[in-house]
Amino acid sequence: MAHSEPHLATTADQRSASVRTLIGWFSAQLALAVAGAGISLFGFWPGLGLALLTLIGSGLTLYLGWQPDHTPSHQADSPDKKRFKTVSDSLAIVGLIVFAGLIFTVGILPALLVLLLLAQLAINLVTEKPSLLFYGLVNGFAFLLLGAAESTSGGYLLIIAGYAFCVVMTLSVLWCVQATTDSRISLIRQRATHEDLLLFSTATHPPESQVKRSERFKPSATILAAALLVICAGVIYLFLPRLPAANLGSQLSRAATLYNNVDWQAQAKRVDLTSQDEHSQTHNKGQANDLNQDQLNSDLSDSPLPLWEGLDPSAAQFDYRGFRDEMNLNDSPYGNNTTTADLNQIIALMKAPHGSYLKVRTFDHFDGLRWTSSVTAFRKQETDLWGNVVLAGEQIDSGNFQQQITLKQGMSAWLPAAADPVALWLPAVVMATDAFGQPVLPAPLQANTQYTVLSRQQLVDNRPASYTPKPRDHDLQLPYNLDDRIPLLAQSVTANAHTPYHQAQALEQHLRSEYRYSFDSALTSQGVTPLPAFLFKSREGHCEYFASAMVILLRTLKIPARLVTGFSASQQNPLTGYFEIRGIDGHAWAEAWIDNRWVTFEPTAFYQLPASQASTLSADQINDYVDSLSQRQQALSADNTFTVGGLLTTLWNALYLLLVIPISYLLLALFWLWPVLLLLLIIAVAAYLGRRYWWHQWWRKVAGKWVIFRLQRYQPQDTGTALGFYLRQLQWLGAANGVTRQPGQHLEKWCQALQQQLPKDTSNAALMQLKDLLNAYWYGSNKASAGITLPAQLQPDLIDLVKALTDAHPHKSGTDGEG
Repeated sequence: MAHSEPHLATTADQRSASVRTLIGWFSAQLALAVAGAGISLFGFWPGLGLALLTLIGSGLTLYLGWQPDHTPSHQADSPDKKRFKTVSDSLAIVGLIVFAGLIFTVGILPALLVLLLLAQLAINLVTEKPSLLFYGLVNGFAFLLLGAAESTSGGYLLIIAGYAFCVVMTLSVLWCVQATTDSRISLIRQRATHEDLLLFSTATHPPESQVKRSERFKPSATILAAALLVICAGVIYLFLPRLPAANLGSQLSRAATLYNNVDWQAQAKRVDLTSQDEHSQTHNKGQANDLNQDQLNSDLSDSPLPLWEGLDPSAAQFDYRGFRDEMNLNDSPYGNNTTTADLNQIIALMKAPHGSYLKVRTFDHFDGLRWTSSVTAFRKQETDLWGNVVLAGEQIDSGNFQQQITLKQGMSAWLPAAADPVALWLPAVVMATDAFGQPVLPAPLQANTQYTVLSRQQLVDNRPASYTPKPRDHDLQLPYNLDDRIPLLAQSVTANAHTPYHQAQALEQHLRSEYRYSFDSALTSQGVTPLPAFLFKSREGHCEYFASAMVILLRTLKIPARLVTGFSASQQNPLTGYFEIRGIDGHAWAEAWIDNRWVTFEPTAFYQLPASQASTLSADQINDYVDSLSQRQQALSADNTFTVGGLLTTLWNALYLLLVIPISYLLLALFWLWPVLLLLLIIAVAAYLGRRYWWHQWWRKVAGKWVIFRLQRYQPQDTGTALGFYLRQLQWLGAANGVTRQPGQHLEKWCQALQQQLPKDTSNAALMQLKDLLNAYWYGSNKASAGITLPAQLQPDLIDLVKALTDAHPHKSGTDGEG
């Protein structure tokens, strides 16, 4: 009885310490998951504050609700338990009330976050068993998924990694708590009779090690396991090919306020009535419609003035000159916003299957200095109850490329969209399309506006193509004072090209290879046409010069062409999946009418046509992303000063080379050597099926060599530690020889079973001496245990014993597992 009571106390103390550790890790994983959801929904500081409150609230409620078994408050009918049950029910009711209020004010996702959080705190107050914490782990995972669905930052990957680490630690401690609880219950049952207690105290473990090693929480081992899990997940993330994203057809649209214009609504209604009359009425000669064609043209015009007309464009947060009604080549493309910080800021985010050019404005008239649009008509249309509008003359089933765009900064009223838009989901009551089919809202776009566009995307030789509208006279217009050298340059470059498409390709390649992109190259010539200066003198400029030059060169060859401005949405963040559109991605390119369609051409070498398909490896996507960021940084940096971003880019490139190149060669070897690998796999399967004939003897040899190696290197420090080390090595070797020490088995009986595996001429004195020393140290008096010293010859004799066991042929005996 003397040994059992300390063991019970030790188990209770260890359980109490493990419970406190468990509460900490559990609250940490819940707080991290709430932080991810809160930051995605409300912003960094509100999300951080919510996570801190979650950490404190979860820890406090669990500490109060989960009392040790021996406390009076643990009883079901105790006042504390009744009080906790009342508070728990109150929290659940408050959660339902708050959920009902928030769902109609801030939305379903924030309301769901608050409801789940309050419900978890309510569960914490009545948690009595470790298994009930699994509900909290499920809730934490739900918070993590909720945040991932709304997150647009690559930093969310760090939250996922931290959450995974905390969950591994939580599960480890939870398992230990459950194990110590089972051990405590077992010990209480063992106290039933003196005989049972004696059996336990003499057959299992010494007082120093009465809790099984498997029941102890080992922070170092658990932290290592959690770190390895995160590292393995990272490797899988980097190098396992991704499946294409499932497009479930969700169309989102939202803004702080609905975009509306009463005059536009009235015009849209009149246009709808006119369209219905044209389809439902038969017109006799001489009869007129209620609204004649002149009236319809008036409805398509820009009268009355839209709300965005007459406003200062610089009032928008992002002021790219290419989005105004007039683009002057002598002006700086971004007005006063030419600092590196401004142009590296994210202007918008796009969720789409692949990158794309997003059109904003189309210009067809050039006077040598300024680009304008020759047609300013607009067609108004109302949206339905859900903000959906199908553009006139389009069929929604013809759309094949959906984009969800979130604006991070305000800009002009034209909606960035891939050609050709078929349907839109807008936070607007009414919208319009200009003469080139581009959607427009009745007011400048506000930050945080979100909308969805379904486009009919068609590719020609991997180039986006558009079919509307057909060319007009202005698409061949040339400035009256065109430099004579420009037509000669066009003819010279296209001398060996015999089709309009090949001529356009030749001009594109000439501009990309013979001219240099320079962001700081806005010429400020005094009344001198800047295009000849770009083509024949400086030979460098920003994208507006390249696009202007190509359009004019095409027109001199009688190929209709126009200049388009918008965004190059080709930089996908592989951590979030969103295409990031930055200030420098405000861009101008050329379109040429070839084979009855407008084909996109990219004459600026700094930009690339967006790929219709990207690599499925995250490592490749990350490398492309970093290269793109580096390229933009170099274009915006006037000097080579040190930046943290530049350092991180350099470190990533080095890491990429160290990881990706070896793995690329490995994948290549797998591709070319698959017959050899298949043969090796067949051999491995055959070896596994026949393991009964070779595995035991081979494993016994390996285990013996390992134990000998460890014994030879071991330096005893104190008697108790050394005896425990020797016993663990022999038990491990015994298991390899088929003699496993079972729980509750007497040390005496196990030694007898192990002795039977020794050759007949081998002495078992070392084994018997070790057994006697262990019994004397474990179960003798404290004074007797303290006086035990290790014989100097014990370790060499044990090494000889292990060698004998390793070299001996295994006996077929029935001693394994005897109790």
